[in-house]
Amino acid sequence: MTTSSVIYSDIEDGWEGIGNIQANPMFADEEAENFQLTPISPCVNFGTPDTTGLNLPLLDLLGNPRIYDNRIDLGCYEYQDVSSDDQEEVVGSYQLSAYPNPFNNSGHNRNAFTTISFELAEQSNGSLSVFNLKGQMIKKWDLVNLSKGENSIIWDGKDSNSNSVPSGIYFYQLRTSDTVQTKKMMLIK
Repeated sequence: MTTSSVIYSDIEDGWEGIGNIQANPMFADEEAENFQLTPISPCVNFGTPDTTGLNLPLLDLLGNPRIYDNRIDLGCYEYQDVSSDDQEEVVGSYQLSAYPNPFNNSGHNRNAFTTISFELAEQSNGSLSVFNLKGQMIKKWDLVNLSKGENSIIWDGKDSNSNSVPSGIYFYQLRTSDTVQTKKMMLIK
């Protein structure tokens, strides 16, 4: 006899296990097969708080980061608080880039660095985060009272504990009250 263990799921008729719920997932439009979560869905930010070793894909089926607000949602789509209709307009207002990209150890001091630049349409608060390929946040800057226009952060290739990170692909994500934008960069040593 095989026994199954299910955790952090929304299962009709319920299922015993850690983090399991039995609730209407409140999809955007089930009849039209739009299974994105609505803002009031009980599945938003209800996934496992520890994604270590889960080998989750970095992006959901729509290309959104799987880790959002430091938790994952239950389901195949992350609720991003931006509708797909609004996303083009929002992304167009927030220019986000890293230069140089790829970046590597430069100069005689052997410090790896890249400048992450972003242009804001209005004064804003938010955060800038760097994630590894596993979707783990490795560095975060809280951004307070950012001015309208061009802003930038210099990343030295170190994590939040001041440890150098290995060569590889990283994702940097800008979050403000009205947008989330994620792009890819590469560190080569």
